[in-house]
Amino acid sequence: MLPQSTLLLLTQKFPFESGEEFLVPELKRLNREFDRIILIPTAVRDFSIQRATPKNVLVHKIKNPENPVEVAFLIVKHLLEFLPLVRGQLKNGVWNLGLLKYWAYHIPFALQIRNELEAFLKKEENLTFYSYWVDTNAFALSLLKLRYPQITYVVRTHGGDLYDERSSTGQIAFRKSIYEGAAAIWPISAHGEEYIGRNYPEYQRKVKLARLGSEDFGIGPLSTEDQFYQIVSCSSTIPLKRVDLIAQLMLKSELPIRWIHFGGEKEPFDQLLKTLGDGRLGLEVVWKGKVANEALMDFYSSNFVDALINLSISEGVPVSMMEAISFGIPVFANRVGGIGEIVVEDTGCLVENGLTVKELVAVFDHWIKSGKTRESAFRLGVRRFWELNFNAEVNHSGFFQKLNESPEDTQF
Repeated sequence: MLPQSTLLLLTQKFPFESGEEFLVPELKRLNREFDRIILIPTAVRDFSIQRATPKNVLVHKIKNPENPVEVAFLIVKHLLEFLPLVRGQLKNGVWNLGLLKYWAYHIPFALQIRNELEAFLKKEENLTFYSYWVDTNAFALSLLKLRYPQITYVVRTHGGDLYDERSSTGQIAFRKSIYEGAAAIWPISAHGEEYIGRNYPEYQRKVKLARLGSEDFGIGPLSTEDQFYQIVSCSSTIPLKRVDLIAQLMLKSELPIRWIHFGGEKEPFDQLLKTLGDGRLGLEVVWKGKVANEALMDFYSSNFVDALINLSISEGVPVSMMEAISFGIPVFANRVGGIGEIVVEDTGCLVENGLTVKELVAVFDHWIKSGKTRESAFRLGVRRFWELNFNAEVNHSGFFQKLNESPEDTQF
C-alpha cells in the first residue's frame, strides 16, 4: 500500500489573521488531490483566530522572530551556515544596505524553517512541498533541496514577489536560489510568464502559466433604476494601490456617483477624504473597510454595481477583478502588470498608465456615459469571459493535476 500523499503548503499568514483569501478556492481543489494537506504559515503575529479549512487540512505553526534579540539568536544559532549563504548572495549580483538588512533577518529565519521541514522528511514519505510565494518560505525550500536533492518543491509567483521594481530592496531576494531548486515555477499571469522568460531565460523550461480563479456565486443584478452610478473599489489603502487617485477621479467627475470602498484601514482613508475638502454635489462616499469575503460576495450578488475601479501602480492579475467579473461587473483599470489579461474590450475599460487626473476623468466619464455598463448583454459577456478564463473550478483543477506529476513527466 502506498503511503498517503501529503502536501506541505507554505503560506505567509493563512489560515490566520487576514489576507491570502484567494487561497480558499485553491485549497478546496487541493483537498481532492492529496490525502492530507499541512498548512505552514510563517508570518503570523496572532494565532488566536483560525479560519475554517477542509477536514484533511492540518496546521503547523512556525513562529517568526519579532525583535532584534530573536533575530540575533537565530543568527548565532545558524552562524556556520549563515555566513556562507550571505557570501553566496553577494556573489549573485548587485547588493545594497537594504538587502543586507533583509538577509540578516530572512536568511537565519529560512534556516529555521528548513529545519522544521526537515523534521517532516525524517518521519514521513510521499511529500510534496509548495510555497505560495517566492519568499523566505521558498528560500527555505531551496535550502532543504540542497540537503535532500530527491525532494520536489514548486512555487507560485504573483506580483510583489515577481517584479523587482515592487521590492523595497530593488530586487526579489533569493530569486536565483529558489528558481534553481524548484521543479516548477507558476506565475499567475502571462505577463509574469514573459517577465521571467525575458529576465531569467535559463529557467524558462520550468515556467508554466497557472492562473488563479474565483468561485462561482452566480451573476449579479443586470439592471438598475438608480440615478447614481455605483462604483466600487476593493483593495488595501497602501500607496501602491493609489486609492487617492481614485478619489481625485471621483471628485473631478461630472457624473452622479456613489463610490464604495472595501478593504484597507480606516485612518488613511479618512485622511484621504480630508484632502477632498467638502467634496462635490452628486458624490457619495461609502466606507466599508475590511469585510469577510462572504459579505463582499453577498454585496455583489444583491446590488447593481456599474463598475469596479483599480488604479494601482503595479499588479499581477487581481482576484478582486476575477470576483467582480464573475458577477458580470465591468472593470475600469490602468494597464499595469497582468491587468491587460483580465480587463479587455469584453470586460471593461483599460487605460494607459500615467494619465493625468483630467485625462482619466475624460475617459471614465465617456465610458460610463456610453451606457455600456448598464447593458444586460454586455454584463452577460463579462460573466462569460470569467467562465472561460478565471473560473476556479477550471483553473485550479488543471493546476493540481500538474502539481501531482513528477518533474520528469511534466513538460514545460
